[in-house]
Amino acid sequence: MTIFALDQNSQKVFKKHPEIRMNIQVGMKGSYSNQQFYLVLGSRLAIKFDESKPKNLGQVAEIFRAPANEVEDKWKKWAEDSTNQIGLAPIPEEKTVEALFLTIAGSPPPPPGQLFPSPPLPMPAAPASIYGHLPFSTSTGPDDVYYRYESFPKSRRIDPDTKEILPGTYAAPASELFFMPTGLSAVARQALPSLMPARWRWELQPVAGTRIRYGASVPLYGQSGGGVEVRFEGQGLPPGSPAINRGPIADPVILPIL
Repeated sequence: MTIFALDQNSQKVFKKHPEIRMNIQVGMKGSYSNQQFYLVLGSRLAIKFDESKPKNLGQVAEIFRAPANEVEDKWKKWAEDSTNQIGLAPIPEEKTVEALFLTIAGSPPPPPGQLFPSPPLPMPAAPASIYGHLPFSTSTGPDDVYYRYESFPKSRRIDPDTKEILPGTYAAPASELFFMPTGLSAVARQALPSLMPARWRWELQPVAGTRIRYGASVPLYGQSGGGVEVRFEGQGLPPGSPAINRGPIADPVILPIL
């Protein structure tokens, strides 16, 4: 396993690309015949899963264990080192990302003939497909409140200045608030393959009529799952326009790690 910081150009691209889980995306690098795939956290951090021992996990873990008001500065200092940077591209097709996501996070091989047949790490078993993932759709009501948990103090998916929530952004309904009181409990309940606690909790109040998909997170990647999750699909026209918060987006609440 090796951890990188996305370079500035890649961050701009991933900032506009839909998530596959809360705070999670998938990136790729290399030629068509020799592609390498990475898990991307917060549109900033990339993890390459391979069979080698973790090369810089200790350094990055120290950043995320730091006091909350120091994380951003420590991350920037580490990310400015060019030897820690990488340029990646997002994968455009959602169905391909679903199959690939299970593979890079260590699921069992899919049936013959499917894409990405070999998992890089022997990790806990996962279903061959993400059954029931966000199977339902609806529109938000006038009083709905959602919460988003992130690993970085500054979000790439929501903009407090414009009150915009980008399409393809994940969150959890207010009913989940009691079950995710810490950064690591959010990771576990949402069944994320992230190594880093999601300590920054944003409150979102989308305007009525915002389109969302929703469902329950199933146990995956050694995490318990069981949480309810939603994904903002956008608001208004043209299709793919950001959702808009009803009022100002407050600064995030800082959660304990444990």
